[in-house]
Amino acid sequence: MSVAVVDLVRRVLLLALLMPAFSYALPQAQNLPDNVSSHGVISIPLNFRTDFVFLGSWFLALKESDAKLVQHVYSRKEDVEAYQQAGEWPDGAMLIKEQLSVNTSDSEKLAENFAGHSKGLFVMVKDREQRFQDNPLWGDGWGWSFFSASDPVQTETKDYQAECLGCHEAVRDSDLVFIKGYPLLTKSY
Repeated sequence: MSVAVVDLVRRVLLLALLMPAFSYALPQAQNLPDNVSSHGVISIPLNFRTDFVFLGSWFLALKESDAKLVQHVYSRKEDVEAYQQAGEWPDGAMLIKEQLSVNTSDSEKLAENFAGHSKGLFVMVKDREQRFQDNPLWGDGWGWSFFSASDPVQTETKDYQAECLGCHEAVRDSDLVFIKGYPLLTKSY
């Protein structure tokens, strides 16, 4: 195993050990998920890959480079059901977008592209009450945080307006969420 993989495994294990203590140590925000503190600090919920509903994937080829990414998106079951019924995200709804590298493999008859290692996680939390108006990670009805795979405990996001809206502004008419990539949420599914 490479040193980078061993280091990542150590960080993930440390996160798994510390997260329960961390989430209990911070007072929770009223009516928001347990991974949001009363000060608007967002953390990554444990077991989201197994406990949340898989909404869909995005495949991205960055125009400014040859980089390719795949993004798997998850939400809690109750949030998906609320969206399916009302056509909007309920207060406290959570979306998790896991960004992964893309690996390729060629054989005689097939060129394969498949998800590689994790690059990081985006977490969005719906905030209809605008609880954290002085927090630069909250606004436009959402809390926004990106966590690098190399440090899944500390968000890298400093200002959602500068770092998140550049992409999400294109889907303002769907509450800043790329709904078309989630067949489970559309009537066509």
